Amino acid sequence: MERWFRGGLGARQISLHGLAALFVAAFIGLGVAGIERFHLHDLLRDEPQAALHAITRDATNDEYFRALLEAQGVPRSSVIRPTSKLRSILSTISEDGSLVFVAPRSRPETDVLYQLVRTISLPRKVINGYCDAPAKTRPVTEPVSAYILYAINPPPNTQNALSFAPELSVIVTPEVRTWTTFCSQ
Repeated sequence: MERWFRGGLGARQISLHGLAALFVAAFIGLGVAGIERFHLHDLLRDEPQAALHAITRDATNDEYFRALLEAQGVPRSSVIRPTSKLRSILSTISEDGSLVFVAPRSRPETDVLYQLVRTISLPRKVINGYCDAPAKTRPVTEPVSAYILYAINPPPNTQNALSFAPELSVIVTPEVRTWTTFCSQ
């Protein structure tokens, strides 16, 4: 016994099975449109062995890096797995000192980037330093094991600068005494 859904004046009759199929198709269509609109497909690996691991461990953090750097004019395609690169660099640092995140200006995007780096760097302590407001940043009194530079070029004679994304680099065990030195670069 098949049930029918009867519409208003001049409408055709549709079976409940047909109506259910229509709703499922609409749900799938809207889901695909949402995935496309919010770039959720970028979270999927685009590497040769993508079928083995559908989503990368750090996909969300990597997408934050891509979005923040894209707002600064860096192409998304040039930001490749920055989270794992940063973790890899930090794993080579044997000293227990803090990290100092140095950026030219204090802006909302820079603050989000600082918080992102701070979260990835746990359990290490990360201190922020903004070149446009050094008086507002608390002084660094504890030992520093590395500096993370955002939109600042490392000094030309630095041999231990490691880039983990465009505009972002880590200087391990520098000879620099204070983070404000990088602001004059």
